[in-house]
Amino acid sequence: RLGYTFKGWYTNEALTNAFNLTNMPANNITLYAKWEINSFKVVFRTNIGIVIEDRIYDFNEFIESLPVLEEYGNTFLGWYLPNGEKFEVTTNNSYRITSDIVLNARWQKASFTISFESNGGTDVEDITKEFNALVNEPVNPTKENYNFAGWFMDKEFTQNYYFSRMSGENITLYAKWVRVTGIN
Repeated sequence: RLGYTFKGWYTNEALTNAFNLTNMPANNITLYAKWEINSFKVVFRTNIGIVIEDRIYDFNEFIESLPVLEEYGNTFLGWYLPNGEKFEVTTNNSYRITSDIVLNARWQKASFTISFESNGGTDVEDITKEFNALVNEPVNPTKENYNFAGWFMDKEFTQNYYFSRMSGENITLYAKWVRVTGIN
């Protein structure tokens, strides 16, 4: 029986009296087969250290949902079979289990953008890079009668920004200006 394991013959429909054939009985009897549904395992490999417990499904049972993962600085692309085929379960497309399967999470480094508000100075082009990529400081903007005093993470100029690596979020930096003294 597809999807089941044969567990023996029984002399009653309730499958409580096992039949042991030692000698041929002297009368006609009806025997009943006992079947146990097979269970299958779905293994999740996240490839980033997040642990998801294996799920056990009975034969022909539907997988109705899969875990959705989040990882700072990465974009989760979905679950893939070992052959590289994307494994999707949607409300219109449930998947019936008929064997053990392994699903591998696929990731893409997320890209983020640093935007610049030059506060009246020359424009500075946005920088877009993958998470944790090296970021070089752009050429300083200019503003007539002012000296550029640095990039800040807030409009109040209380938190300096130091260029090193792309953070895991989009940010806007604000140019601080100091008026050149002695100019009318």
